[in-house]
Amino acid sequence: VQTDVQELVVIGSGPHGHALLLRLLEPDPDLLSDKERHNNAEHKDRQRPFQEVIQHARKLSRGPRAILRIPSKRKKNKKGDTPPPPLTLEEVKKNVFVVDAHGGWMRGWKENFKSLRIENLRSLMNAHTDPFDHRALEFFAESKGRGEELVTLPSLNQRNQSFRGPYQVPSTDI
Repeated sequence: VQTDVQELVVIGSGPHGHALLLRLLEPDPDLLSDKERHNNAEHKDRQRPFQEVIQHARKLSRGPRAILRIPSKRKKNKKGDTPPPPLTLEEVKKNVFVVDAHGGWMRGWKENFKSLRIENLRSLMNAHTDPFDHRALEFFAESKGRGEELVTLPSLNQRNQSFRGPYQVPSTDI
């Protein structure tokens, strides 16, 4: 039983709680809206450099100490705002309390997907929880030789002409 007052209580250790804490810990987050990200996809020079995302994906496999470092220069977004500094892992452990009936990160989610035999997510590759860059999961999978777990959908009904593929979804294992 937790007796100390916590600065933040996260209800649920599923994808949303996970995404929230990753965002709070990320020293250099992608602050683009979905619309800005979609528009930038057409212009490679507006995206985060490919090599930076590859380096981030490599760091993911080495654990939190490799990732959670504050860069020396804080970048401003297009509006001229400097994002607040990220929390350290120690600050999160001290000031954040996560409540979940399943008792572990993503445990309920994993159990449900397993019991329903869901092999692939329905959300596309760019809709995952890494706050550094929406392409990080794709680069992580490729760097770990797990590219086959990124499933290309055979067809997808488009809402309009500007929504282009290829459409890939990650497996639930990755």
